[in-house]
Amino acid sequence: MRDFLLDRIRLVKELMISGPEVAYADLVLILTAVLSGCAALRWPGRGIDKNRFIGLLITQSLPDARCNYVCRARLLGAGSITERNAPWGPPGASTRILRDDEIDLPFSAACTRLPQIPPLDL
Repeated sequence: MRDFLLDRIRLVKELMISGPEVAYADLVLILTAVLSGCAALRWPGRGIDKNRFIGLLITQSLPDARCNYVCRARLLGAGSITERNAPWGPPGASTRILRDDEIDLPFSAACTRLPQIPPLDL
């Protein structure tokens, strides 16, 4: 599978530098389809594409890509937490600009800090 993946990455790189201009969206589509295919080979089954794709990103990405992080802003938007559970506190409580680790949490930390939310929802 490694050779298959590396050959497709090489193909996309060649398309990027070759003659006719290829749209960025087309390159992403090719790579996404390849990743989805690799995930399907690794975790066979039907109707689990989203889980396989996310599992592939979490297990195969470098730690600094933070693919295993939970976005608290997304939880807030989904109604899973309130602003009081967010790092910025109640409306108007702070004018400080928060970023990165101040907002998003590693999955393990999110499970600990937000036990009311089922892990599958995180």
